[in-house]
Amino acid sequence: MNRNIIILACVCITIAVAVGLVWPKYQEYQFNLQEVKRIDSEISNIQTRTQNINDVMAQIESQRENFSKAEAAVPSDPSIPSMFIFLQQAADSSGIILKDIQMSGSAEGSSKSETAKKQEATENFLSLSLSGSYASFKNFLSVLENSARLIDDTRVSFNSSKDSQIFSFGVTLKVHSY
Repeated sequence: MNRNIIILACVCITIAVAVGLVWPKYQEYQFNLQEVKRIDSEISNIQTRTQNINDVMAQIESQRENFSKAEAAVPSDPSIPSMFIFLQQAADSSGIILKDIQMSGSAEGSSKSETAKKQEATENFLSLSLSGSYASFKNFLSVLENSARLIDDTRVSFNSSKDSQIFSFGVTLKVHSY
């Protein structure tokens, strides 16, 4: 009987030592398993976000032409000399004579900070003196309306002599940039 008790005690001690040695490793294994699941979830989220970003980039790329049109309509640099050249070419192609161009200033707020000024659109006003037929003037306004630049005509006036088909036109344009 002593022998059975000794065997039973040895088995119990062996089980206790085995559990004492294995249990911390099992807990470490469970912790590592949870960590792997968390990292897998993060990787999945990152892949989903990356795919979403790639989809947005593809949409942006497909709309690049529209963005460039918007950039042309409201350029970041007002480039007044190129605007003068455009107006001269529009007048020439419309059959109207551009006699004078004057810049009337810009409608930019002076009390705003530099950062606020850079983020808002500015408006430059140009006064044009034109001479030609009414049909040529209509063609000129049509060319301005169909141009890529964002141009508004804010004031139009005209004069004529009694027997002449040639009119003198005065136009004030508002040209936008940001």
